[in-house]
Amino acid sequence: MTLDRILKNLRLSKNLTVKELSDILIISVDDIKILESQNCLNLLSKKNINVFLKKYSKFFDLDFKKIKKYFIKNNLNSLLDQRVFIRKINQNFSFFGFVKMFTVFSVFLLLFFYMGTEIKNRYSKPDLFVFSPLDNYNTKNNEVAIKGKTIKNANVKINGEFVLLDQFGNFAKDILLNDGLNVIRISAAKDRGEENVVVKRIILEKNKVTINE
Repeated sequence: MTLDRILKNLRLSKNLTVKELSDILIISVDDIKILESQNCLNLLSKKNINVFLKKYSKFFDLDFKKIKKYFIKNNLNSLLDQRVFIRKINQNFSFFGFVKMFTVFSVFLLLFFYMGTEIKNRYSKPDLFVFSPLDNYNTKNNEVAIKGKTIKNANVKINGEFVLLDQFGNFAKDILLNDGLNVIRISAAKDRGEENVVVKRIILEKNKVTINE
């Protein structure tokens, strides 16, 4: 049995209320209630505890040294249990705090990555490949087919004119050539992004006129 229970049982054994015992021992009602609780060391000074235990020992005919030793040991164990409990709570809070912080950081990191990817996808230059013709291409035909591929939904222009794409991003357009050097500008851009530009130089060879003598 804990000492706080012993003190309470001693009081009850003489059919005394807390108020009556308070008047006899000249100890306040609040202090007696504390002595009969497990929070004595937290709420009373050691000096007051000694004074109160001496009064209890004298009135109830107890061995003061034994009851003091028993009381302190009992309350120290209770205090240690409280500290262990508080330490466990703090450890749990530390763990959950770490988990919470890690979760928030992970969400922030994912959000930052998502926003970065979204910005890159929206504003970066789209890939643009022009398969035909080759650069510095020589031909005697006055028309050449420009063929290439980019991302679907990109805006493609050839010499400033929009070109339609198929569902895979492929495009093709026939361009009329002038004699000599022709510079063909092919561009692809997203709605709000920069253009990716490919320039092709095509030379249309002039037909030589042969004069018969």
